[in-house]
Amino acid sequence: MNYTNITRKKSSLAAFGIIFLVGFIVAISSTYAGPPAICHPVDIGNAKSIPWGDSAFDKKRGYSKSEVIDDTVNILNNSHSALVHMETLRRATLYLDRNTKQATTLLAKLMAKTLDSETKQNANALAWFDAGYLAQCYDQLGIDTDVICGKDQGVIGYAWIKKAIAINENDAQLQFGAAMVTVLSGIKEHHEHSTRVKQLAKADSLVMKNLETHSKGIWTHAHGKGK
Repeated sequence: MNYTNITRKKSSLAAFGIIFLVGFIVAISSTYAGPPAICHPVDIGNAKSIPWGDSAFDKKRGYSKSEVIDDTVNILNNSHSALVHMETLRRATLYLDRNTKQATTLLAKLMAKTLDSETKQNANALAWFDAGYLAQCYDQLGIDTDVICGKDQGVIGYAWIKKAIAINENDAQLQFGAAMVTVLSGIKEHHEHSTRVKQLAKADSLVMKNLETHSKGIWTHAHGKGK
């Protein structure tokens, strides 16, 4: 029996196994890597948002950046779903892609809408939510507008999202949005918001589907990686 050949075969198999394992770990890490509000789409079912492709970063070819701001505001004005707002703001942030001028314009429009609702004594939960969530998207992508927006416990935009929840605390989608922006922070409120989603939403609802998808993989990977 040629023990040298047997030893070589075992070594080759071991090396192949290690390479496969490393590749698998890298693939899994890549799947869940990146800031949650930017790198991981929100499932909005068949609802309308601004144009997009088939994957998380697949921008629609031929779609002009000049249309992003007006189209985004239009979607937000005509949808009462925080999930749609979250995904629309994620896409808008990626389209603007660190264009500080355009990013500031969109944020200013959302902040103005929020202030108008307060002036009319008609507090708008989604207006507060949108401004806070967009600020957090900008923070996660590294867009600097020279304004610190709604910072609470180290989380940009969170104070405004908490204001939205104070207006409508029984909205499971707002609670999911709050859970999304606090993933990287390590604060206890992240778990509290996730728990509220489960308490408020039906088991087969779209927001529960999103919570299960994100919490079982994406958020688990992100925990402990705060700034």
